[in-house]
Parts: sequence; structure tokens; C-alpha cells
Amino acid sequence: MGYLKIAGGYGSAVIVFLVLVGLVISFCLSYFFAEVAEMKGHNKIKYLIICFVFGLAGWIMVAALPDRMNDNEIDEWKKNQPEQGKAEQIIQNIQGKIKN
Repeated sequence: MGYLKIAGGYGSAVIVFLVLVGLVISFCLSYFFAEVAEMKGHNKIKYLIICFVFGLAGWIMVAALPDRMNDNEIDEWKKNQPEQGKAEQIIQNIQGKIKN
């Protein structure tokens, strides 16, 4: 009397099977989203665990992650730009040449 009467008395086995299938599907989806996080420049293992534990909320979080690859390109661009003082000196030199 302590178990479900599903599939001819195999209710607990069916429930265990469905839970295992659900965990496998959740892991596969979490692995996919971890790959997406890695493509965006984030830690794959960290987001695999987050997605597996939190499910849909983790998947949405990965979809909203910023692309770190663009941040690196911006940092390189900033390094190649002249310093603020140098830029002002260049502008003043050009204005001085125009006046003369």
C-alpha cells in the first residue's frame, strides 16, 4: 500500500526512470549552455554547475552573460590610444601651427 499503482505495480521503478531521464536531459542542456558561456569567454565548469543546479534560471543567466571577448578588444584599443595629456599637446601644436 506504500507505493504507487502505476504500470502494473512498477510505479517506483517508473518514477526512478523518469527522474534519471530528466537528470540526463538537464545535464545535456547544462553542458550546451556551458559551451555557450565558454564561447563568451567565461568559465565552462562554473556555468555547467550553475546551469545544472538552477536549471532554467541558470540557462537564462548564461544567455544574458556579456561577451568578454569584446571587453578584451576594447582594452587593447584603449592601450593603443594616446594618453590624454599627449592628445591635448598634439591639438595645441596643431592649433599653434594654424595660427602661424
